[in-house]
Amino acid sequence: MHSVERYEAILNELEKKKIVKVSELSTLLGVTEKTIRIDLVTLEEKAC
Repeated sequence: MHSVERYEAILNELEKKKIVKVSELSTLLGVTEKTIRIDLVTLEEKAC
């Protein structure tokens, strides 16, 4: 899964649940928790 696809999946999960755990996203997307954290920082930076 490419980063853009992960970003979309992360945002979709946040819309549905409002609160998600890094570990849940990691399992759902099949990537490491470190990757999820990097993705979250990237999404936050793009929001500014």
